[in-house]
Amino acid sequence: MTLSRLFFIISLIVSLAINTIHAAVSLADIKKEVRTVYRQKLEHVLGNINAELMTFKMTFKIDLTKLDIPEKASYFKCPDPKINDLLGTQIQPIFFYDRQGTLLERQTLLLKIEATTKMPVTKHLIQRGKMITESDLIMKEKLIYSKLSTLQNYIFTKEEMIGKIAKRSIPKNTQVHYLAIEEKPAIQKGDPISILINKKWGQIKVDGQALADGQIGGYIPVTSKLSTLKRLKGKVIDEKNIYID
Repeated sequence: MTLSRLFFIISLIVSLAINTIHAAVSLADIKKEVRTVYRQKLEHVLGNINAELMTFKMTFKIDLTKLDIPEKASYFKCPDPKINDLLGTQIQPIFFYDRQGTLLERQTLLLKIEATTKMPVTKHLIQRGKMITESDLIMKEKLIYSKLSTLQNYIFTKEEMIGKIAKRSIPKNTQVHYLAIEEKPAIQKGDPISILINKKWGQIKVDGQALADGQIGGYIPVTSKLSTLKRLKGKVIDEKNIYID
């Protein structure tokens, strides 16, 4: 056997192998690939929002009944899904190409993807102004909403809520939004306080009372028994002192 003929036979075997590989595109391949793409993208997006979300469970359904793989299809591609198209019912384009990279056909896939994870929800109605305790919360397997871009506004650990104050009433079985809670005020309305007043000749200190809740660095109205200090606004220095310039 000449060298040229041997080379021809080897080339023919390689060509047949390549054709066999390219002809192996199947519905099973498509399902596996699309599922992998969506799961990896979900892991990336949810992991960036909150590490607690990495424990999610994904349910993936794909309707392939109307898909007709072109005879010459060598491979396929699906566009990278956008962040808010990762969950829920989606119509996903799929493009089929031949060995030379020529587009053969564009078709669509019908997907339904859901993801759940354990997250803290309210065990009962939490009234406005109440300090949240562990007994107010319970961990439940909940559906992750399809608009993933809004997830960063929600709380996924009990620790982030315990000790905080409800800014408004929070219904039972609710996943809590950051805007629904706030830090416990350093000074609360009605607390006895010391009012520090700065004068040109020095500083004086008088007893007073807070007329509103206040955080350190914020300003609240205060009152004192001194006739000249009936109602003033001062800066919260710490849990006991208000400074008035």
